[in-house]
Amino acid sequence: MHWKGQAAPHRVLGTVARLAIRGIMVGTRPYWTRPGELPVPAGATKRDVMAQLSDRNLAGLLAVRNHLARFQRTSDREARGLGTTHAQQHVLLALRGHRDPDGPTVKDVATALGVASPSAVELIARMVGAKLIERHSDPGDARITRLRLTPLGERLMHQLSQAHLPRLREMATRAVEHLTD
Repeated sequence: MHWKGQAAPHRVLGTVARLAIRGIMVGTRPYWTRPGELPVPAGATKRDVMAQLSDRNLAGLLAVRNHLARFQRTSDREARGLGTTHAQQHVLLALRGHRDPDGPTVKDVATALGVASPSAVELIARMVGAKLIERHSDPGDARITRLRLTPLGERLMHQLSQAHLPRLREMATRAVEHLTD
């Protein structure tokens, strides 16, 4: 997808998450000591890590999480207003932003959504039924099914993305402000 020199919306959120992590753990290699525990840099203790977290760091993390939650609610509401869901918009972006010119596979879409393939298959089937996307055979291997946007899916994806992009840019700017010392 061409965003005229700008980062695609789904890439901005990834950047925000990386900034949140870097704001606390610059130059460290985290590892998990037990399931559910926070990462601790090699050679440090949990007490050292807790001492590094200032009230400003924690307030910044809270602000970023609040911005993300607000964006999620707003984008859900806008998607429902156009007869679709936030998850369907995510699929539309995954299809449009995929690098393979033949289009992504179901597995590629599932990976982009962070779900198992069977869950993605159900969502894709609903979107095919709504004429937002279509399936086609891979030109090099007929056993592989690829996906592409329909003109309706393309219009819907652009309409939602045009509303989201300015909000995501603002959110990324605020995240940097909140997470820098």
